[in-house]
Amino acid sequence: MVLSYLRAKKVGVLVTIKPGQENMNLAYLIKDKIKNKEIFIFVGNEITENDLINFPGVDAWVNTACSRIEINKVVNFEEIAKYLKPIPVTKMG
Repeated sequence: MVLSYLRAKKVGVLVTIKPGQENMNLAYLIKDKIKNKEIFIFVGNEITENDLINFPGVDAWVNTACSRIEINKVVNFEEIAKYLKPIPVTKMG
């Protein structure tokens, strides 16, 4: 999954509005930190693979919500944090 993120030109950042999991500030930090990719922020209550299918132009997804989301082409924020230093890693979910 990390390799697909590194190769991606267009990245979607997933943010949930669920209490205790919402982290819009982290999404904006990611967007500000990544300079060599086109970044889109997607906000929703529940995130499913069917939701992501509607955006075929997005090459990879970064999950800032629950780390238990298991969807193809989705990498959890903690897995790419080392490429985005100095953004702090915070556990969620």
